[in-house]
Amino acid sequence: MARIEVAVATRDPKALYNTVRLLKALKLGFNVCNPGDSQCEVAKVVITTEDEAWGTEDSRIVKIGSEPDTDVTAIEVRIRLLGIIRPSVIAIGVDPGMRFGLAMIADGNSVHTKTVSSPIEAARHTLTWLHHIRQEYPDSETVLRIGTGSPLYSALYLRGVIDKAVGSVIELVDEHHTTIAGGAISDQSSAVIIASRHGRTPSSSDIVLEPKEGDVKALKLLFVRLTDGRSSLTTNEARLVLAGSLSLEKLVDESN
Repeated sequence: MARIEVAVATRDPKALYNTVRLLKALKLGFNVCNPGDSQCEVAKVVITTEDEAWGTEDSRIVKIGSEPDTDVTAIEVRIRLLGIIRPSVIAIGVDPGMRFGLAMIADGNSVHTKTVSSPIEAARHTLTWLHHIRQEYPDSETVLRIGTGSPLYSALYLRGVIDKAVGSVIELVDEHHTTIAGGAISDQSSAVIIASRHGRTPSSSDIVLEPKEGDVKALKLLFVRLTDGRSSLTTNEARLVLAGSLSLEKLVDESN
């Protein structure tokens, strides 16, 4: 009989429902069992709640709440399926653009990917991932690698992480030969490639942009999209954002 890869061991109905939805979205096969059942003993990964967890030294266990964090749970399940106990290097790759591809690799193995729709959202997810890594794998080296194919989107993203990704190396990576056709999947695949490449240290010119007409127009369109059409930027405001004198995130928040 083939070994069960993932077992969901909980009597908490809400945790069970949410975890099953997550595993189906990740396209991972799983069995459901009660804590302590034999199926739990043979599974490679066991997902259970804090209250029902057993054996603090059991490295197979992924502890969750009633509403498990999708990214964190996915990361922990994948790392255990890959058999990685203490990763030496964890890299996050970012493919900026109208959509942002995000990818995490641990010791060269792809762990988790995601696509989001804005530099603000991408920065928030990145910082959440880094916070989790620091908590669970404090001895791992963390590297944040950002593609340079779109200077506007790279700059907007960098502003959200550069002073907050404390303890992580930040590199800008040439995106040559990273683009793969295929929508959101291509964004994620490109992010995996970016995460695997070495880059250069960012400079001030990567964060402060000249107010070129094309970037002003693109930024104004982005702002309309981020505010669901409720608000718009003036040309002067767009120029100030490009120069780093105004915060795009703050302007979006104020529009809500």
